[in-house]
Amino acid sequence: MVYNTESHFTASNNSKNLIYFTEALKSKLHSNIPDSKVVWYDSFISSENRIRYQNGVTELNYPHFDSSDLFFTNYWWDENNLKSNVSKIGFEGVKRKLFVGIDIWGRGSKVGNGGFETGLAMDLLRQYSSNIALFAPAWTYETAQSQEEFLNNDQTFWKNGVTNETPGGSVATFIQPRLTPVFTDSNGIFKFYTNFNQGEGKGFRIEGKSIFDDFWVNGSLQSYIPAILSKEYVEINKSDAFNGGSSLKIIHKTTKTFEDSSSKNLYKLFQFDQEIIQDFVELSFSYKSITELPKNSLFQIELTYYIERRYKTISKVREGVLAVPLSTKHQWKQINVSLAKPRLFQREHFILSGVQLRFVPDKSLDSLDSSWVMIPKLNSKTHEIYELLLGDLSIQTIESKTNPISFISKREVKGGEVVITWNDDYENVLYWLVYVNGKLETVSASASWVLNKTDRVRIDVFTRDGKVLKGSNLFV
Repeated sequence: MVYNTESHFTASNNSKNLIYFTEALKSKLHSNIPDSKVVWYDSFISSENRIRYQNGVTELNYPHFDSSDLFFTNYWWDENNLKSNVSKIGFEGVKRKLFVGIDIWGRGSKVGNGGFETGLAMDLLRQYSSNIALFAPAWTYETAQSQEEFLNNDQTFWKNGVTNETPGGSVATFIQPRLTPVFTDSNGIFKFYTNFNQGEGKGFRIEGKSIFDDFWVNGSLQSYIPAILSKEYVEINKSDAFNGGSSLKIIHKTTKTFEDSSSKNLYKLFQFDQEIIQDFVELSFSYKSITELPKNSLFQIELTYYIERRYKTISKVREGVLAVPLSTKHQWKQINVSLAKPRLFQREHFILSGVQLRFVPDKSLDSLDSSWVMIPKLNSKTHEIYELLLGDLSIQTIESKTNPISFISKREVKGGEVVITWNDDYENVLYWLVYVNGKLETVSASASWVLNKTDRVRIDVFTRDGKVLKGSNLFV
């Protein structure tokens, strides 16, 4: 929940009590929601009962810094402000709870002019160990004259690295490699799912079938994507999807030489550091081949792992891969497989470290005698391109257990409308597909919706492992 009130109190006593209120709010939130955070934005000064931007931590706003979990500064700072932050709260305070603002529009910015020069400001903040808060990143959309320009702007701003357009680097230049978040339920069961959605699309598909054919935006439907995307090798594809509005496109380029290029055949998708105590890992995914592959060549999905021995000290004793080969399919295909863990000895533990895609080239030439020399035709291509779509990906240790929606509660409101609610099994459900009178009305991350009294509704469950449970047709 976010409150953005930049004004003053008509009763000055309320201003004086604001610090106490913030501390009480933080205490109550922490007791009820353990991971909650109270974030203070550098605008209001309670001792003066007015808006007065400080652009860093000062004596005036320190009480607000001290009473909040995280502190978000205004964006009119310069290097002197950054030095002052370190002087007042130390490097540890800067790293632990200070976020320095950058306005993407460049309004009043003293380092860089925002936009594609945002990296210049980010580079200076990195030198002072500062965390970064971005104001108005919708700049990439709001300055675009077409959807194509928006997509190009977005790619350049977030992912392109250091180029002539982004002299300080894109946002991705400053993101440290990190582990992919996973969902752990109340029983400690590990679950990971992504359908590569970015919260918007040109249409919406379920299990490869179109159920909505128009533009849509829903921030609640964002899903995990690989940290490193490249137009040349790995990109988000919005023209086709298995579940949602997009898929992941792998673009593999292979040269017609016989040098060892195994590193070029590997596409790392997500990194984990997750101990698995169950005997099996359940892997599910959907894929579609766009191009034909050479004979005896294939793509394969790989789960990487290492074995850790814990006795007096912790040591990594061996590594391995659990691989699933993919056949060539030009229609969406779903794969569900249980992968057995390798045998563990006493005090050994299985750690899932990542998931990756590999292109496995034709090995039929490996048996040729080394005295043979292969001479390609003069007119042959220097490389071939092979493309694959990944629709979704699920990794878990136990399958989600939930039930289809067959019952709704109703509450009438003014104007003849009815608020309906249903079983909110957030632990096993990612979102719900709400069909009204036979057509998709919404994709909801909350278990409620508003209908008319004469409507007929069906609510399908979309589980945390990417499965769809069709609900019953119900009359309001």
